[in-house]
Amino acid sequence: MGFKKTLVRFGLAGLVLACAFTSARADFDTGPFHGIGQNAGPGYIITVNADGSVTVTNNHLASYDTGGDDTYIGVVNNSAFALTSLTITSNLAIFGFDGDGITSTSPLVTGTPFGADHGGVPWQNATGGTDTTGYAGPNVSFININGAQTSGTVVFGAGGVRGGGGHAYFGLEDDINAANGTLNVPQITGTPEPTSLTLAGLGALGYLGFRLRRKKQAKA
Repeated sequence: MGFKKTLVRFGLAGLVLACAFTSARADFDTGPFHGIGQNAGPGYIITVNADGSVTVTNNHLASYDTGGDDTYIGVVNNSAFALTSLTITSNLAIFGFDGDGITSTSPLVTGTPFGADHGGVPWQNATGGTDTTGYAGPNVSFININGAQTSGTVVFGAGGVRGGGGHAYFGLEDDINAANGTLNVPQITGTPEPTSLTLAGLGALGYLGFRLRRKKQAKA
């Protein structure tokens, strides 16, 4: 009995240690996102809500790379539209990409627990070319970057990020949280999903039918 009790105690102790380790690796909801570099999930998550408003959540993580100068960004689209682009601004040079992005081969990223996420083939940007920044996730590219590199547009190809819970991810320069930086999303661009277009069309036909019926009743 004493031996069995000892085994049970060791087992419980191991379970506690395993839970503590898991909590240290990811003490927040990573949602649909996987780990990159030394982060179990995004440092920031940009959520487009059902009403089209935008919520920016800071998960208070250190930079995903051991150089400490980059941020992993996740995007969740809960609206009824396919999200085609985001315009992002900051007080930091978040678009000043310097080579140690989420898809790079930099040892600052690949040498950390989760490593760089390369994918099986080079990811294609919205125009069909291969992204060369090393910071773009699948079907993501960057345009309209200003001279100070504090503002730019993130473009989502392949029809955009689908509504109703679709997601995408990419990296930005600077450890925004540690540097007390800002991350603002003043503009979103989307296209109606096919179901939304159908509902809108049915609504318009219904309204037209109502107006015609009223006209007939007025003439009678």
